[in-house]
Amino acid sequence: MNSIAAIIGPIYQKLLQICEKRQISLNLDLERPSLKIRQEQLLRDFLQDSLSCSIKCCKKHNKITISQSIDEQRKIRFSIKSDGDIFGDDVKAKLTEHGYHVRSRFGYGNTISVELN
Repeated sequence: MNSIAAIIGPIYQKLLQICEKRQISLNLDLERPSLKIRQEQLLRDFLQDSLSCSIKCCKKHNKITISQSIDEQRKIRFSIKSDGDIFGDDVKAKLTEHGYHVRSRFGYGNTISVELN
């Protein structure tokens, strides 16, 4: 079992280079980065799928935020929020098939989230 920071760190570093080239702002908002994750592969898949879609919809000067929070039942929620173009129905369907919650509305951007135990 790895910590959130150990899983996200290398992905964030690679993503930061891509975002800098495209002039997209990349932010982290992690509530407890030292928390251990049991469902590592699910988190890795979620980050790959959601960040890939988010980068594709962003343009110069847009912003992507990777966040994590814990609810009262100690479930961990990861979210990727971007203020780029809204997702098309095909992208939303693909992400929903993977079990992710997707919200994409004009003026509010895109939020993709997943809950882990």
